[in-house]
Amino acid sequence: MISFRPAYGWPALVVLFAALYSIHLGATELTPIDESRSALIVRDCLRGNWVLPRTPDGHLSEKPPLYYWMAAGLSAAFGEGERPMRLPSVAFAVATLAIVGWVASRIAGPAAGMLAVAALGSNVLFVEWARTAMVDMVFTFFFTAGLAAYLAARTGRLDRWPAAAVCGAFIGLAVLTKGPAGLVFAAAVGTVDLLMFTRGRFWKAGGIWAPAALFFAIAGVVSMIWYLPACLARGSEFLFTSVLDENIFMPLGISHGIAGSHVNPPGYYLSRQFTILLPVAVLLPEAIRRLVRKEWGTVEKLLLAAVIAVSLVLAAASNKRWYYLLPLQPALAVLIGLALASSWKEPAGAWLRMPVRFAGAVLALGSLAAVSCSFALPGQVRVLEAMHHHRGLLAIAGTAVSWVG
Repeated sequence: MISFRPAYGWPALVVLFAALYSIHLGATELTPIDESRSALIVRDCLRGNWVLPRTPDGHLSEKPPLYYWMAAGLSAAFGEGERPMRLPSVAFAVATLAIVGWVASRIAGPAAGMLAVAALGSNVLFVEWARTAMVDMVFTFFFTAGLAAYLAARTGRLDRWPAAAVCGAFIGLAVLTKGPAGLVFAAAVGTVDLLMFTRGRFWKAGGIWAPAALFFAIAGVVSMIWYLPACLARGSEFLFTSVLDENIFMPLGISHGIAGSHVNPPGYYLSRQFTILLPVAVLLPEAIRRLVRKEWGTVEKLLLAAVIAVSLVLAAASNKRWYYLLPLQPALAVLIGLALASSWKEPAGAWLRMPVRFAGAVLALGSLAAVSCSFALPGQVRVLEAMHHHRGLLAIAGTAVSWVG
């Protein structure tokens, strides 16, 4: 029987989420647009176009091929299908959960690790993209791993030089997964953290410029593993499609080549971020209250800098899709874990009791309404027939009843 005591609760939760994410990976067909597009790029890799695979419409792939290489290797070993396409996302989602649990537990104890893993593992966006055949979960892992190395250096747990090397390697791999966005996010986090730490007087920060140069050098070298041969192979076609159109013109909202889609207003992400955190919504008031009332330490400031930096970059870009928020979720989960860790052994305060009671009442009423609708059918209908034809409502009702607990 699995014990969820904090001492080893977060590793048990990681194993549990790994099992849940892995169930029936191949049961649902690939989505008609995004996942199927990834699958056709992988098929082009298997035909021999490993450096520059093409999309179904004949363009060069605008994303670097690291995820596609992984999926192609699995497809070559086990055959083409949904499972090998989605397996990299599952594996890297589990690895991201492990990083979050390890970081939070090292900072504030095992209870923080357990809360952080629970917050991320139940995150609506994280759950969906853990089983989606796209590049984003792999990218999120590499960015989170790089951020963890940076956090270790800033808190004195790792020397600056090895931290710069490790962080540069992970961010370079992030670039090989989704392009320069990985380097832009990392540079933005470092810039916001530097401005917050020095209160705007960044020129007074000493001892950081040489490690920063090492970081950029290693990230650049790792990135060039693909960018250099790709540029030599296709020249201007590669430059416009995979570099300028995807990473310059599209964020600026300029229509050119493949660029110009997914344009949304600056406030697009606000409501979507709340929806993403809906499973832990009742914990957010207490988490925010504790973070605001306590004296912010280096870790909390750095995580806040990461959230602010990535949010600013995403808001500034014209092209917006809700799953672009995925790299933010690990940092938010660690913040929630750190904020609520001290409440593990304390009586629940009003800021925690009130939202939970309110949510419990709403869910209880919702579950009763769903059950009533399931069986309030005209005519003589057997119970089993009602259950067969209204399985969706019953599933919602059962879920709501379980959340009341």
